[in-house]
Amino acid sequence: MRANAKKVRQIGDWIHCNGFWREGRKQNVSINVAHGSFKDHKTGKSGGAAVFAREAFDMGLPEFMRQFGAGVTGVVLPERPPDPGREDLHIVWEDLVARMPRDRADAAARWLTSKRHFPREVGHIVDSGFVTLNASTLTSWPIDIRPWIAWRLQEFGTTMGVPIRDAETGLVCNVHLRPILTHGADSRRFIPGCWAWSPTKAPRVYGLPARALDADLLVVVEGAVDQMAAELWVRDTPGASVIGCLHAAQMAELGRWLRRRARGRTVIVPHLDSNKEEAGPRAAAKLMSELRAADIPATFFDWDRFMGVLGVTAKDLGDVLHVGFHKAGSAFRDVVGAVA
Repeated sequence: MRANAKKVRQIGDWIHCNGFWREGRKQNVSINVAHGSFKDHKTGKSGGAAVFAREAFDMGLPEFMRQFGAGVTGVVLPERPPDPGREDLHIVWEDLVARMPRDRADAAARWLTSKRHFPREVGHIVDSGFVTLNASTLTSWPIDIRPWIAWRLQEFGTTMGVPIRDAETGLVCNVHLRPILTHGADSRRFIPGCWAWSPTKAPRVYGLPARALDADLLVVVEGAVDQMAAELWVRDTPGASVIGCLHAAQMAELGRWLRRRARGRTVIVPHLDSNKEEAGPRAAAKLMSELRAADIPATFFDWDRFMGVLGVTAKDLGDVLHVGFHKAGSAFRDVVGAVA
């Protein structure tokens, strides 16, 4: 069952053809190959790849991709998001790190330097780690998850991988996937199916959680770039450490975990959201309440003072890096009270 070749025409990302599955003779079906969506202008039906597979071939998406996907994309999607074993991703992460070039002149390091204004030696000094993910790193992944990674790299291009660790064990339990060659919304930032393996039920965080628990000064930030920047800014301060939340809503959960374990002074650095809900400051207030209930000394980061010193406005730490990484770091240490 195929479209009539005489009725097929491609314009950019759009393919126009006849509704061959309903024996249509006119060119009244549009398929967007970039977005994986279609529109049948005769019947009014539309949707993504799963709807098209069901409508045109009476198949579920996994069956459709197994039969047709390899010829179109070079990969076949698995039936369901893979669930790696408890230690699989930590072993994968160690292999990915070992594959990075010794000079760390890889794409992710270059992106952090050129686009986010990190120092040139960033690949050697971020202890929590990051890697470049491309086709050459596919063999590091388990067989069951490799097709999903291959598909994602094909869709978004070369990607920076940032480890997400179980706060209790310190093992890598997922990877934040940040495209570095493309822009736009990306709802698939994490590897699916990789959240449930930890028996500790501890929060998942950016950074090195073991260091955070022993810290005399603990800085809590939000997001991967903020975590890496803050980590470097306090790296020469004895007893200081940084831990990063994956998103604002996680701060309260992190607070409940820290109140039973943290011992040092804590500085909370929320994003300054511009929306009405102010998710960052509201979530930070919940984290503060958890810590104060446990008599852990905690303060909010003084954003006004920080921005005043740098002469900029910002909603997160990544917004100030353009003024100079070391200049921003000096102001940051001064505000959080980190003394080398």
